[in-house]
Amino acid sequence: MNRLDTTIDVLAVDSARALVVAEDPLVRAGLAMRLGLQSAGEPQPTEDLAEAVLRVGANVVLWDLGPAGDAERDVTAAVSRLPVPIVALAPTSVRRRDLLGAGVAGVVGRETPAAALGSALGSVLHGLRVSDGALADELDVEAAPDRTPPLPGRDHDHLTAREQEVVQLMAEGLSNKQIGDRLGISAHTAKFHVNAVLGKLDASTRTEAVVRALQRGFVML
Repeated sequence: MNRLDTTIDVLAVDSARALVVAEDPLVRAGLAMRLGLQSAGEPQPTEDLAEAVLRVGANVVLWDLGPAGDAERDVTAAVSRLPVPIVALAPTSVRRRDLLGAGVAGVVGRETPAAALGSALGSVLHGLRVSDGALADELDVEAAPDRTPPLPGRDHDHLTAREQEVVQLMAEGLSNKQIGDRLGISAHTAKFHVNAVLGKLDASTRTEAVVRALQRGFVML
């Protein structure tokens, strides 16, 4: 049974309970601070990762690959052993396509903002594969083959350019007022665009709209 000589913490991100794997305790603490959550548990350094996932009730693993991507092989080796998806925090030197091809559910940059990181964790729980913009020409966001299929009859032209800007900011966790400030429009106008996005994506909540926008490629983390 493979064991990891690393420290693991658990974070709760909305519906996600993320088992956070990081060699560097400062990185682990930084992730907790970035997500604004307290650590929910820590197994022994030699505890098997799959056992840790089950013990703490995690439904996703957030794994920092380190500044040089040294943990890349560990991550790909763990994919088949874990009952939950993995989101990898990777430096720009690591090929996103290789990790996704090995079964990793999501790959985002190590400096990804908290809101986008939370969106990535939530998205893989909805059956999506997520990548940041580092390899946008290779693979941005796609539906996992055995999970929720893309919405039929949708394409980028379905949302206006302004609506695509708005849903991108929604994915970053901005309020209507913050969206308005960012785009130089009133909060009322921002709310109008948000409601238009909800309607066009057949979504009843902002979270659902972001998930569907990720699925269709409107949003890039």
